Amino acid sequence: MKRKTVTLSLFLITSATSTLAQPPGGRPNRTADGTTSQRSDPIIQALDLDDDKTISAEEIRNASVALLSLDKNKNGTLSQDEFRIQNRALRPVNPRVEPQKEEIPSSPNEEFTTEGAIQWFATLSRGLAEAERTGKPILFVSGNPSCAGVSGMWCPGKGNIDSTYLHQREVVEAAKKFVCIRLTAYEDESERQFMSKLVMGQVSNTAFAILGPDGTPAIQNKGTGKGPSGLYKDAAEMAIGMNSIAARYRPNTTDGATDGATALPIALNAKVGLVVAAADNQPLILVLASTPDRQQELERKVAALAWTKSFTGRFVYATASSMNELPKVQGSSIADGVVMIEPDIFGAGGKIVAEVSGDQHEEQIAAAMRKTAQNFVPIEKSRRELPSLGLNAGIFYETGIPVSGKGEANDRERYLQRLNSKKSN
Repeated sequence: MKRKTVTLSLFLITSATSTLAQPPGGRPNRTADGTTSQRSDPIIQALDLDDDKTISAEEIRNASVALLSLDKNKNGTLSQDEFRIQNRALRPVNPRVEPQKEEIPSSPNEEFTTEGAIQWFATLSRGLAEAERTGKPILFVSGNPSCAGVSGMWCPGKGNIDSTYLHQREVVEAAKKFVCIRLTAYEDESERQFMSKLVMGQVSNTAFAILGPDGTPAIQNKGTGKGPSGLYKDAAEMAIGMNSIAARYRPNTTDGATDGATALPIALNAKVGLVVAAADNQPLILVLASTPDRQQELERKVAALAWTKSFTGRFVYATASSMNELPKVQGSSIADGVVMIEPDIFGAGGKIVAEVSGDQHEEQIAAAMRKTAQNFVPIEKSRRELPSLGLNAGIFYETGIPVSGKGEANDRERYLQRLNSKKSN
């Protein structure tokens, strides 16, 4: 009862704040360059992620995590400066401006000048196989790369876990001692069953756990396993805890080197890979091969590069037997090889920026990957604006299995009704 009271009080306070913050007449402001801006309450913006002027049940459940994103100085409280009303200029949907040039390393074992991120295994089978092979513990997270039927951004819970924990430098460094598995919430039934055990019930977008190499919990979550905040107060504490857990396990080695080779961390399929790439704001590398043997051969080539310092955490990977699996991605000139794709804002389509035929050496693939990473410009996105853009574009993302989270299912149904109404008018 206490939790409900706190949440309700917070909602009433933020609603009052939003009302007081409106400019006279509630009209948007006009900037010098002619674009509109609006008075935006950061607290309401953090909570009302789909911008439907209603705080849904799912948004209420994620309220505490959402508000942490406003805590810029990470002291556990929100000051007036952190939640004061600010003018927010409306940004273009796809601002493809000239990228800032980044020094290109001469070989895959040299690092780019900017830091990478965690490289995630995107399927349970490959992640668990890697943990068994290496004897490393597992950093596990799941998320939904769509929200209320609109793809292209991670669900709010996952997004806040990223910003407050998983994208922080100390956690990225500690994660090198783990096998990192990140699954999509509503795409595969066997993976859903695995996730449901971690959250002690029905999967609802987001799950989080730290597991041993055998896939069983290495540390017990407080609560239902929805995020690291039940274990650690901040990223620094999480990194310390991860290092302590990793020290309990001894990697499987032979003559000082780990047996075997690390597999390519491909998504479940090309469609999911493109949507995840859009949500991550990263390029997709697609291994294109018509036979399983050829696919394995090309995967080994790409995997030898994917885990080097230059490329770790910079791409999403997938495989396909033909480009027909991504019908809205046009312009491919090869039927066998490696294709590099910039996803559109939703991950519904994209643009091919590089191709390397399958008979080329790893050096040619590496050169194309370096150029793609250097020239890639992320698309600026807003959770508040994405649903409206999705309605205008006719976007509705169909998941691989039915959505089990009640709040997400209801939000999807409301959005679909709006989309159908728009199409009929």
